[in-house]
This record gives sequence, structure tokens and C-alpha cells, in this order.
Amino acid sequence: FGCLMYELLELGLPYGEDITLPELEQALLTGSGPALSDRAAAEGRAPRVVALMDSCLSKESSARPTAWQVAEQLAGMAQAGGAVGGAEAQLEQKAEASSDHVPQGAEEKEP
Repeated sequence: FGCLMYELLELGLPYGEDITLPELEQALLTGSGPALSDRAAAEGRAPRVVALMDSCLSKESSARPTAWQVAEQLAGMAQAGGAVGGAEAQLEQKAEASSDHVPQGAEEKEP
């Protein structure tokens, strides 16, 4: 699931398109997960998604969440206003606030 979340954040394959099978095997055997191209930007956009991805890709199997725990975390993200820390909700609130403000003289007049 961690690699799926990586793909969503990066819009690309976890270990790139040019990796050979022996290189991929070595990366998987050493436990080195894929690196985000711009981790700071990804954490700024979706900190909880990055944290969940990291836990799913943990080298230590006991540190990885179960499927049930992943589902609970995703449900919590959805209830909190999205996986990106509520940014969508904040943007919606700003859009609603700006649409509530009608410049003077721009009010619609009834016929």
C-alpha cells in the first residue's frame, strides 16, 4: 500500500521506469524504499499521507500498520477534511467567504 501512496504523491513508479529487475530486487532486499523527489513539498501538501506511506514502507515489519490500521487512518483523514490536512476544506471556506462578498453596486436587481 505504501508504493500505491507513493505513486499517488509522485504520479510515477516507485523505483522509476529505468530500473532493472536485479536493481529492483536489490532495493527490495535491502529494504530501501522509494524516495520522494520533493519530500518537503509532499509533506506540505499531504503530511498524513506521507506519514502513512512511510509507516507502510518501514524496513521493520512490526512497525508497518495492518490493513485494518491503514483503513482506520484513511477514514480518520477523510473525516478530518481530506488527506492533506484539511487544505481542501480551508480552500472551500475561502471560496465561500469570497463568494459571499459582493462588491458594492454589483448586486442583482429584480426586474
